[in-house]
Amino acid sequence: MENYQQDTYFQFSIGILNFTVLRLSSVPFSRPIPQHQHSKNGYEIHYVLEGKGCLVIDSKQEFIFPNDLIVTGPGIMHEIIPGDEGLREFCFYVVVKSENSLAMTAENQEIKDLWISHTVWKTNIKEPFSTYLKQLNQANILDYFPEQLFFTYESFSSKEEAIHEIINECKKSYDLPADFEQYVLQREALATTEFNDLIAFPHSNKPVSNATFVAVTILKKPLLWKKHKIRIILLSAIENKAIKELDDFYKIISNIISDSTIQWNLINNPNYQYFKEIIERLERL
Repeated sequence: MENYQQDTYFQFSIGILNFTVLRLSSVPFSRPIPQHQHSKNGYEIHYVLEGKGCLVIDSKQEFIFPNDLIVTGPGIMHEIIPGDEGLREFCFYVVVKSENSLAMTAENQEIKDLWISHTVWKTNIKEPFSTYLKQLNQANILDYFPEQLFFTYESFSSKEEAIHEIINECKKSYDLPADFEQYVLQREALATTEFNDLIAFPHSNKPVSNATFVAVTILKKPLLWKKHKIRIILLSAIENKAIKELDDFYKIISNIISDSTIQWNLINNPNYQYFKEIIERLERL
């Protein structure tokens, strides 16, 4: 099956609800999809075509298999970890809004309750789907990558030492819970957060911070994370307060962790000004 990704815009209605689909995709992946959540009215729908994996919802785990349909709604922190043989899915992001001008019949109430009241559900079917939601009213993306959390180190003796040291630096700028480091290590125990021979994306296994941010650390010498020797560490914290428009944030992170050219350029230019230019360039894509 060919890979497929396309921005789109089409609408349909079911009873009292209006649906707007903004992106369709069908792609295989062998590395975890980092944990994320969607904003108000945003739903992500996954249909598993091939392979097995693990769905993590607010640190709770559930195995997924072919023909599973998974819907995650607003504010649901989730992550998909593929099995050893990888995973292929149809996926789409859709905006769901209620049409208040229509009569609230029993049928319309049932449809509304299914989507609005149940913000996460999973079933096994035999019909494919997919999407992407482009967010409005985003915060300044650079606010998530503050200059005071851009570090360069010679290296560390272990990933545990790296995580400990970086979190200590983050605590100078952010009020993190005392057990934040434990949550990050628990996530590492679940599945490694290294993505290739250059970069790792450690993060907590659930949103516990009072702010969303990324600490960027560039190492002069490689650090063996698990299987790969890492030169860039993006340690992330996701806030546990009201839902925020974070889709652009995750888009930037995804571009950085999947593009080795960006990674090498950053290693060769380990300063915040150059990193800022990378973020600004990615934001224009």
